[in-house]
Amino acid sequence: MSGENAPAEVLQVTLELLKGRSNVSEQITVDRQVGNLRFQGTFKFRRPEPIQEIEIEVGIARLLTGTDGRPLAVTNAVRMYVEAVTTLPYVLAEHPDWFDLNLLREPEVINDVYGKFLDWDNSFRSQMQPTPQGGAKE
Repeated sequence: MSGENAPAEVLQVTLELLKGRSNVSEQITVDRQVGNLRFQGTFKFRRPEPIQEIEIEVGIARLLTGTDGRPLAVTNAVRMYVEAVTTLPYVLAEHPDWFDLNLLREPEVINDVYGKFLDWDNSFRSQMQPTPQGGAKE
């Protein structure tokens, strides 16, 4: 890449990677047994808009901050659950009728669905990682 053309070339590579990449996932199946209950269904995710990413982060921070303004000490499992219940309302494009965050009491199921979202979202982000030369990986 030449020095003065680098930003335009990086932008072009980025735009080429984005072409044809849907903002909505293919159907993703979740099948989870919790005790006597089996939770099975298909989901579709969408990538949050930048303002939604800010709202998600603010929501996570709000739930993980004590009344004194200091961060709460929580386990990784609690943190993941907080991230899941804060993020999923923004990113679920389609979900089974039984998947209602206000009614579902099985955190394992919620975390499984959130994990599927993270896998899909990270696969998108991995394509956008810059190489040491300044371009993007294909």
